[in-house]
Formats: sequence, C-alpha cells, structure tokens
Amino acid sequence: IRNPVPVELMPRPDYSFDGQSTLARGRLVTKSDASPLSGANIFLIVDAVDTGRRGQTDERGEFAVLFPTVAIAVNDPPSAKPREFKFQLRFKLLDNREHLTTEETVTEGTSKSMNEIKFPGT
Repeated sequence: IRNPVPVELMPRPDYSFDGQSTLARGRLVTKSDASPLSGANIFLIVDAVDTGRRGQTDERGEFAVLFPTVAIAVNDPPSAKPREFKFQLRFKLLDNREHLTTEETVTEGTSKSMNEIKFPGT
C-alpha cells in the first residue's frame, strides 16, 4: 500500500456505549456567551497519569470521553467493589489554547456528567 493514511476513530457523544463503560460527558462552551466550541481535542488524565488524546468536541461542543479499560487484578475477588478514579480533562483548541478542568471522581462502569465547561478567555 502506498502512502497509507491513518484514520483515528473517536467516539461521538451520541454513540451508544455499553452499560459497563466508564465515561465523562459534557459540553465545552465559550465563557462570554456559552456558544459551543467545536473541534477541541480532549486529553484524559486519570490518577495523575496522562492517557493521551481521547476525543474531540462535536459541532455542538458536546463530548464523551471513554476511559481506558482497567484490567481486573488476579487477586480481586468477584465481589470486589468498582474502583473510583480521580481525573481531569484537558481541552486544546485549534489555536493551541488549553484549559484543564478541576479534579473530578468517577466510579468504574458509570458516567460522570461534566455539564457545561466554560473555556476561560473565550
């Protein structure tokens, strides 16, 4: 194959995730008038570890970030409680301005609603 082109597939906010997925959902908007910010890259930081780019806001500024699957430890009994993760989202606009959210917590296998996130300086 000549000149292969990588295509990065990221979930859209309206994608139907299975009931066991760990997600953060919300909408990125301007601070001045709450208009949507589309095309912002989203990076996920879980328990202080940057997991890299995990998505992009859509034309309505909406996003869904799917957390990486965590392997169940061999020593975990079947009755082990779901883990809780501390996380932050870092949004990067096309002009390279960035915004890091405050730390949030999500329980494994649930969705965390981030509601509207207002991007400073916009």
